[in-house]
Amino acid sequence: DESMLGYPRYQRALEWAATVDPHKAVDRVMTWAARHLPEGLSRSRLGRKLNYVAMQADRRASRRYAPNIMYFMENEKFDAYGEALRPMLRRSSLDLLEPYFAGIASAAAAAAWADLHTYLPDDLLVKVDVASMAFGLEARSPLLDHHLMEWAAAIPAEQKMRGGVSKSLFKAAVARLLPHEVIHRPKMGFGVPVDRWLTGPMAGLARDLLTSERFRSRGLIRPDWIAWAMARNHDGRAVLWHRLWALLMLELWYREWIDPAEIRPAVPATQVTAEVMMTVGADHC
Repeated sequence: DESMLGYPRYQRALEWAATVDPHKAVDRVMTWAARHLPEGLSRSRLGRKLNYVAMQADRRASRRYAPNIMYFMENEKFDAYGEALRPMLRRSSLDLLEPYFAGIASAAAAAAWADLHTYLPDDLLVKVDVASMAFGLEARSPLLDHHLMEWAAAIPAEQKMRGGVSKSLFKAAVARLLPHEVIHRPKMGFGVPVDRWLTGPMAGLARDLLTSERFRSRGLIRPDWIAWAMARNHDGRAVLWHRLWALLMLELWYREWIDPAEIRPAVPATQVTAEVMMTVGADHC
């Protein structure tokens, strides 16, 4: 997906230039408004819309790519971060992506290049390595052969995504090997129903941990933001489960690896989470 432009976000990247012109006065006004929202207003639907427009109007490619890859948007961080995290607001984490976008004319190719250096080695491949080696398995990814990757990197984006179709070159290459319905079936990821978990079997776990005194004492996220997010997510008024899931995993990580041994639970946090997940049943996955 990274080398052959297979993610839908690469298709959206092709639309950047056509959707928002950062030189237009209205875009500059909305960008300014998004950056100067009063505290708390960023949680509103208007605030989220303004923030999205601001991201798309920003001339820096990393900011325009941000809504596709971030859980917490920039203005949300100012609203949600507690005292322990606020020093990190002096700079944007998106600055780390800028070098990968520099000098690449195609937005889709630049986004894929950034993913090749961040998302792939720091996320996907880590998951595969940890999960496989935990069971003594040696995983191999033949499509990551360096000869193939280097060859693919030299192919223009418009050839790899002809007509805006993701992985069009790759699909053409294997057309004789696979049935048409396999090659052109809708893309399916390996996601799990976290949204249903957090309003169902894991709702109590999330509430207990994210409103606990131990979580509040860390000063990572403001308690009023947690209360707002959980209420909005529970009644379906806002899609916030990504953020809550990330915070829940962060708290479990703290409890298992950072907290002093004398206050760690007798049962590892990861085992508690796994047992809760198992109650959902395979039919929900």
